[in-house]
Amino acid sequence: MWISIVWFLTKLGGYAVYISPPIAGVIVGALIIQRYWVSRANESTLIGYLAKQLDDLVDETLEYWSLDWSGDKKIDEENRRRARVLEQRIKGAIKNLTSALIQYSKLYCKNVDFTPLMVEVSDACTGDAFETDDKRGPDRGRYLTIVNAAHRVRWQLFARLV
Repeated sequence: MWISIVWFLTKLGGYAVYISPPIAGVIVGALIIQRYWVSRANESTLIGYLAKQLDDLVDETLEYWSLDWSGDKKIDEENRRRARVLEQRIKGAIKNLTSALIQYSKLYCKNVDFTPLMVEVSDACTGDAFETDDKRGPDRGRYLTIVNAAHRVRWQLFARLV
């Protein structure tokens, strides 16, 4: 039994000299390709997260600018309370998105600067009568400004996937 195993390994060793370079090439090539695809998958997951955060920011901002505290006293207090919560969430979301986009830019696209785009988003979300205690009605015309600024950031993100 042992003699047949030794004989088989001796014969296999002769062929291993011819087979090992292509096998090594296939293994090295597979590792390189796998690393590339994992990197692309991680990038697209991060882009999906950033797009979701941007959508949440737009929703909260549109809700904030739809609030009206220019009329009934009881409704005004509820709307002001809700506005205070939304103000903090909006500011936090802008800071979070800005830092996440800076990190994304450092990792994946060194030639893209998201700072001017986020300044535009921040201005659209927080401009004019943001965080004021004065009586103010809803600002429904701000919708297009906010959505357009957010979509410019989304376009820059999704352009990387193509």
